[in-house]
Amino acid sequence: EGPSEIKHRFEVLGAQELDADTQTKIVQSDHRVELVFQMIQQLVVDNIENGVLSIPPPILTRSFQHMADALLTYKEARKFAFERLPFPYVFITAILLLAEAVGVPFMMILYTKGLWSSFFFTFCCTFLLWFMNGVSDDLDNPFRRESRALDASRAQHELNGHLLQLLEQRHAAPVTYTAGPTPLGQVATGSSGVPRPPRASFHSWAARASTLSEEAREDKGPASAPADALFNRVDP
Repeated sequence: EGPSEIKHRFEVLGAQELDADTQTKIVQSDHRVELVFQMIQQLVVDNIENGVLSIPPPILTRSFQHMADALLTYKEARKFAFERLPFPYVFITAILLLAEAVGVPFMMILYTKGLWSSFFFTFCCTFLLWFMNGVSDDLDNPFRRESRALDASRAQHELNGHLLQLLEQRHAAPVTYTAGPTPLGQVATGSSGVPRPPRASFHSWAARASTLSEEAREDKGPASAPADALFNRVDP
């Protein structure tokens, strides 16, 4: 087994939590992605009927749309991995590169003076063409392990990290928000007792805008202060 035949090994989250029958079906299937996609869709539909997913239909429809987009993206990426360039195109490209490598030295003799100048220009032209051909061959299938165009293992690891973070949020308390400014004369401190920088709330911004409007009326100026004054004003 050559290095080009070694495949990626990805860590799949939640595979061990599935029942034995489901794991066997996935392993024995020739189209695992489509099978898992259908299982997820069926699971969502069943939970809609059971009332578990009590979400408004317009919002729930987006989940089906995102899943369909993900499957379409997988199909598009699969083309790069399994659909190779046509053989006639590859063959003609190789013939042209070989012809250039053989014919350019004779052409350079006519247009250059000296051995080193002929060698330098021949090497630059040949190296550039072969280098560009190697880059295109590398981009032909960026999912190969020896390809440096895409680090698929790292991308999968980052995706698993995002999924684990979403799973951790299941047991987290919901976020609460309390409107109102910090009382005057008090400095907000963190859990370690270190003073935190002042933070403006919606209430403080509304009060500041009201104060600027009153000052503008007293000065017989415009009814509202300019936006720059609102953001650049410093409280005493």
